[in-house]
Amino acid sequence: MAGVTRAGLSDNSVTSAKILNGTIAAADLAAGVVPRRLAFTTRSTLYQPTTSVASTAADIFASDLSITADGSTAYRFEIYFPNVYAEAIGNSNTAVSFVDGSGTVLGISSIFGRTTTSFVGQYSFYSCFSYTPGAGTQTFNVRGTVSVPTVGNYPQYAASTSILMHFAIYEPFPV
Repeated sequence: MAGVTRAGLSDNSVTSAKILNGTIAAADLAAGVVPRRLAFTTRSTLYQPTTSVASTAADIFASDLSITADGSTAYRFEIYFPNVYAEAIGNSNTAVSFVDGSGTVLGISSIFGRTTTSFVGQYSFYSCFSYTPGAGTQTFNVRGTVSVPTVGNYPQYAASTSILMHFAIYEPFPV
């Protein structure tokens, strides 16, 4: 079967239902059965949230992702951090917020809670969700917050040695 190898794809992120022995049929790609990535960005440097307010927090990614939407189509958004280190103080949490270009919080993808000071929790974080933006050109980013900002080393969002943090937008899955 003629196809494109998974390793040959630029983002290595496709639906597992379309992967057969490491290949995706070229006909499926051409027919749009496998959603195309519309926007993508990465970060390799450490991000450390310093506020509990997502609307004023710094963007995690250096540039916003932008798409032109029709106002009725749901797009697939994907956020990935290889390492998230939780705050090492009791009753604190860190949240990953999905924001539009003006900083308005559109949703919270995850909250990592801590209830003890005995150790720092380390997690990998992956979020994939659908969102229908309004009509026109829309921009998006991701922000991190911490409920109890302290002077310290945590929480942190970090890339690993060979895996970058990333944020992507894909066209909708066909129905």
